[in-house]
Amino acid sequence: MEKIVAGDVPHPEPTFGPEILRRADGRVYPHGSVGAVMTRAVVAVPAEASLRETSIYMRGRGIHSVIVKPDASGQWGIMTMRDVLKKVVREGRAIDGLTVGDLTSRPLLSVSPETPITECAALMVERNIRRLAVFENGEPVGIISETDIFSHVAE
Repeated sequence: MEKIVAGDVPHPEPTFGPEILRRADGRVYPHGSVGAVMTRAVVAVPAEASLRETSIYMRGRGIHSVIVKPDASGQWGIMTMRDVLKKVVREGRAIDGLTVGDLTSRPLLSVSPETPITECAALMVERNIRRLAVFENGEPVGIISETDIFSHVAE
């Protein structure tokens, strides 16, 4: 993965303009809810963003997914490290020339911040996914991952 994403190319700042959404900052959600344990900073990128640049950005900041801005139909999407593994590495594709949109999953499966963690965990297990977007009033306000839930349980 390191070789495919990094290669031997210099890594300039991304040209796609990632946007860090912090719509839930300052909000308080009930204990035991998704909102109480979710990651509140969401990185949103356009579908036309370079997959190489986005992957380098993600790796440099230790993030595992990006929310993909709405398409023409208004649907948000998500692209994860797992998508890169499944759709690029496993298939032996070159990363150059690919966009985030080439790997984006739509429609985006999401939960509300008020969703109980138990219900969220059940959905993740049922769908075999590692993270869910958290939406409030039609906008992303966070991401909840199995790591977030595990940390909550371990507290």
